[in-house]
Amino acid sequence: MPRLHQLLVDLLVDLPLGCGRPIWVEDADFGLGDQMATIMCPTPAKDEAVFAIAARVVNAPLPRSRPLWSATLVTAASSGANLRAVALVVVFRHVMADGIGDLAVLADLADGGALTGEWPKAVPHDAIPSRAALFLDTWREQIASIRRIREVIRKSLNGVAAIRSAASIRSVHGSLNVPTRDARLLETVSLGLVDLRASSHAEGATVNDAVLVAIAGPLRRLMEQRGESLNDVVISVPFSTRRATVGSELGNHRGVTPLVIPTDGDRTDRLAMVGAITRAAKCALRAASTAVLGRLFRGLDRVGAYHWFVDRQRMVNTVVSSVPGPEEAISMLGCAATRIVPLAYPPAISP
Repeated sequence: MPRLHQLLVDLLVDLPLGCGRPIWVEDADFGLGDQMATIMCPTPAKDEAVFAIAARVVNAPLPRSRPLWSATLVTAASSGANLRAVALVVVFRHVMADGIGDLAVLADLADGGALTGEWPKAVPHDAIPSRAALFLDTWREQIASIRRIREVIRKSLNGVAAIRSAASIRSVHGSLNVPTRDARLLETVSLGLVDLRASSHAEGATVNDAVLVAIAGPLRRLMEQRGESLNDVVISVPFSTRRATVGSELGNHRGVTPLVIPTDGDRTDRLAMVGAITRAAKCALRAASTAVLGRLFRGLDRVGAYHWFVDRQRMVNTVVSSVPGPEEAISMLGCAATRIVPLAYPPAISP
């Protein structure tokens, strides 16, 4: 499993200023025990207790001194002194894989996974180029990009326009937009996909549109209980530029687009409206802002200010991310997965 091994042991190393983006480097001191942990779930091991552990694990920052992933086995007491596995919480930082990439990793790790292809090789720890070589290579790339100057300018201008459009919404003042990092709870809701898809398509909408409608209505009622009003909710919707991938082609291929979703009115009418809103968004240059925001967020993350910015931003109220699950049941090491719950923190645009 050489490709999987490389995925698990690579470090993301920041380069000196002016020497380019971070690069993947082999972790010479890699130890599997540093990446894995076991947590005992309080008895009885019900969903609330398991989700509380998962929230704590996912919300914990991954140290940049180690590979950007972790795996935590949640156990519970069984008969006698035996323990039983309740859940496996696997965390990948977004730079390693987006939602579509995570599905590819899951498929490879599951029993019967293909484990095909080759993971791009990282730089050996003792073979990182000199600062001068990195600096020269970066400037060669900058000079080469001059040939694409028209495309760069077009994307940058479109990105600025997209950001100004999102910033002009500015309907995000109120109790929804406060830091929640230490007070997050996880809940799950299960619905029949076949019926949901049929009812959505009947209104010219999609399942994802129905999810946006289902979230907007309760948020309005919550704000009314707090004595506040919310006629529209601004939702940041991450999207992938690909519909599928394999474990050898992971990385982050996505952008975000802010959508103004109505919260008042008949549910069927709102579903039709949201369907029209999302269709218009799909026709626009959705990834335009990524060219500008990507640099901003990488800069904030480099100086440790990214989470501070996310907790205090005023561009969106919340984030809704949709990831299609495996079409068939999976198992790992002979243990059947009875449920797969996707989690994402922080609840905003990731660098």
